[in-house]
Amino acid sequence: MDSRCKLEHQPSQPTLTIRFRAPLALLLENFGRSYCAIGKYLAELGMSPAGPAFAIYHNTDVADLEVEAGFAVARAVPDARPTGVRSVIRRPQARALRGFSWREPQRRSE
Repeated sequence: MDSRCKLEHQPSQPTLTIRFRAPLALLLENFGRSYCAIGKYLAELGMSPAGPAFAIYHNTDVADLEVEAGFAVARAVPDARPTGVRSVIRRPQARALRGFSWREPQRRSE
């Protein structure tokens, strides 16, 4: 098995997301609500997702996770959106594939 990382550049991609904070225990419930709200909004626009659901974790505090849940869409959407739904165009950036980055744990000085 090849465990080396490689970078792949991705083109810009319009997305619809909802950003929320929740403890780990309520994460699935919040994902369900977020994906459903975005799905309903897309249906109102006569659109459908342009790819699978995704999540972006903005921190690692399991007691208070900050997460962005959403879908890629084929085109940018109108400015009038339901509360909480954000339209974002993801800019091209490098994405790690077939691997992950490791950050050494911070050691406390005593």
